[in-house]
Amino acid sequence: MKKEAACELRAKHGLYASLLFGFLAVATVVFSTFDQRLNPSLQAAFLCVILVFGSLVAVPRLFIVEADQGTFDLLRTLIPPGAAYAGKLLFAVFQLWVLAILTGAIFLVMSNAEVAHPLFLIMAVLLFTAGIAGALSLCSALVIGATNRWVLAGVIAMPLLFPMIFMGVGAVRYGFGSGSLQAGQSNLMAMLAYSVLMLVAGPLVIESVWDDRGDPVASKTAPQNGERS
Repeated sequence: MKKEAACELRAKHGLYASLLFGFLAVATVVFSTFDQRLNPSLQAAFLCVILVFGSLVAVPRLFIVEADQGTFDLLRTLIPPGAAYAGKLLFAVFQLWVLAILTGAIFLVMSNAEVAHPLFLIMAVLLFTAGIAGALSLCSALVIGATNRWVLAGVIAMPLLFPMIFMGVGAVRYGFGSGSLQAGQSNLMAMLAYSVLMLVAGPLVIESVWDDRGDPVASKTAPQNGERS
């Protein structure tokens, strides 16, 4: 995680790109609805969409950049696969929390949204971004050796993102004052379970995938039986 923080603070490409994308998404929503009063359901939907698309810019880059720069094999040599993935995953969660705080604050100010339950809204957004980070990290790590990895990371993440988006909108909506407390708490607990599952199961899965036998790049380049080395 220290390595990821040092690399990102040196270049800041991922953070700047995700923040710029989030700000443009907020500006688009605000300018298109400047003469309307958004209800809590629309506010929750817009905020979740903004966070999801900002995450699609930031999280896959943490993994795919290793293959683009040719440092993936070196990373696996120096660090155990599970530890390497866990460090990237934790940094992805931290990066999305920063994205959620900044873009969420801009969205609330520019849209003049009223927050009925501030603490609940904060917990919902943090759990939502943690689950999104877990799903995107797992899918990005699985396609790190593929040819069209930038496209595949988003495509195969869609089935994992749909439940999180559904639960996230339900929880965030209650934070804005719509829906019942029971429904909001149910969605919050479901997001907590989903996030814990992604954070715990991800390193275990990648531990067996990021070895020489599971690496699609290595399997293509390794000599077969009977071939010259």
